[in-house]
Amino acid sequence: MSVCVAVVGSNGRVGAAVSSHLAEMFDVRWIVRQEDEDAELLVERALDGADIVVNAAGVAHIERPTKLDLERLLIGNVDLPLTIGRAALDRGAHFVHI
Repeated sequence: MSVCVAVVGSNGRVGAAVSSHLAEMFDVRWIVRQEDEDAELLVERALDGADIVVNAAGVAHIERPTKLDLERLLIGNVDLPLTIGRAALDRGAHFVHI
């Protein structure tokens, strides 16, 4: 039986490295947010058939944050990981947050 690992944020530096490494051992799905895709659709796509979901998505490198940047930090670094983790728990998938 093949293990399917979905890596959310696989287009970032950490996510790409993790995805490449895991692809040597598992069936890896690279999950990147599509334009205009909300978090629920992203999570649904990530969890579809996944045994393990790795969240490597996040917001970083903001030098002089504005209020909008702070909102992005909250959504990307708090809300999204919680949403993915809860959905994985509900579906019996393993969840790893980086």
